[in-house]
Amino acid sequence: MVVFGNVALERRILEQTYDGVMDVYGYGDELTQSGATRPVEKQLYTGIACGLSASTQADTTQTDASADVNQRYIVFCAPEIEIHPGCRIVITQYGVTREYTCSGMPNVYPTHQELSVLLEERA
Repeated sequence: MVVFGNVALERRILEQTYDGVMDVYGYGDELTQSGATRPVEKQLYTGIACGLSASTQADTTQTDASADVNQRYIVFCAPEIEIHPGCRIVITQYGVTREYTCSGMPNVYPTHQELSVLLEERA
């Protein structure tokens, strides 16, 4: 069986490794009663299969009250999904749900795309 060069088969095999699900939120304009527009967060996608992989070690800043954690991850998902920098992404993987911010332009390939996301939490 030839796998390399068969984009549809490569994509199907890659997507079998996705063990997360994501919802994506972005901003769009909403018309107010006065006729002005204002930015409003909108759900762009829901239930999208994805994979999440750590890109860097977590950076932690310790204070007397808490620890601030910043860590970059790579999200793998279908290439046709349009996710722009600044979108909020909620991913559930292995029973854990966390919120990330899309921090860059995606690298898009015929079989998948890779998104750089940032996790910022206070522990």
